[in-house]
Amino acid sequence: MDLVLSHPLKGIYLKEVKRLPKEEVIELLKRLPVVKDLEERDGKIFIKLYPTLRSIKVFGEDEELIKDLIGLREGDPFKVSNEEIRERIVSYYEDRGYPKARVRVKVLREGGLIDLKIYVSKGEFTILGSPLFEGNFKIKGVSFPRGEPFSEFKLFSFAEKVYY
Repeated sequence: MDLVLSHPLKGIYLKEVKRLPKEEVIELLKRLPVVKDLEERDGKIFIKLYPTLRSIKVFGEDEELIKDLIGLREGDPFKVSNEEIRERIVSYYEDRGYPKARVRVKVLREGGLIDLKIYVSKGEFTILGSPLFEGNFKIKGVSFPRGEPFSEFKLFSFAEKVYY
């Protein structure tokens, strides 16, 4: 039985795996976090792998925090989109007083390796004033103290209570 990888990968020893029955090999491969897809064709098993994250570089703000937020480490299979990474970082800053945070994610691919570059500008810290209500109505459960850091989550929760 021949196993064909989409790109070379360190640490997978296919010679040992080939000695097992085909069904066992397929089950083992499916459990590997680096395996994206398997296809059996012409007596061969074609293995499509996720690329491996070779490096992460953060420019601008809080390098270690950003690395923790995206949940990736060098050597991990790269399974997320640029937009998912960007959204995780932007959401974090928006809920902590930085509603104008800007994030740009650049993925450089070389064979089966990924170099990830993240550019972050959190912008100015923003605090909220007290909301101004006009009209003849009461709103229960709304708490938006003056001087509290801006939080997109709190703002949407507030809007939901006002309009629904």
